[in-house]
Amino acid sequence: MQSRSLYSCALLVALAWPTISPAQILHQPNATDSTAADSDDITSPAGVDVLSDTGGVNVRPYIKQILGTIYKTWTPLLPQEARPPQSQQGETQIRFKILPDGRIGAMWLDGSTHDDAINRACWGAITRVGQFPPLPAGLETKPLVLRIHFYVNTKPHSASATSTQQ
Repeated sequence: MQSRSLYSCALLVALAWPTISPAQILHQPNATDSTAADSDDITSPAGVDVLSDTGGVNVRPYIKQILGTIYKTWTPLLPQEARPPQSQQGETQIRFKILPDGRIGAMWLDGSTHDDAINRACWGAITRVGQFPPLPAGLETKPLVLRIHFYVNTKPHSASATSTQQ
């Protein structure tokens, strides 16, 4: 049996370890960035930066749901150079806007691995989903802007965390 997965995406893998608090997963102003960086897995969970004002709406369950979908889409897209024996390393950061009805409004590449194939896999993990579920109650009139950190064969850096507004 292969280990959990050779590749992990943002919040999803972090949620598999019950000892991790939501504050550590969603980069919040006073959160530590320890997630599960001590894991023996070749990749570590990253984070999700919530970049829009949520007006106090709890978006964690929604983020958990959409990241499950993104993760399932992402792993088959990863290029051969990210797999053993090459195990290319890197972090890609994708910022995107989810409209109230769940459609993707816009996307930006905020951080690059400088490996186009890995960057395309991360980008495609979001675009191939097509449409997410509608935003949670309370966010029906404004978009939700997120930044997902995709780590490939590397561990998160505490310096990559940004603060969120909630």
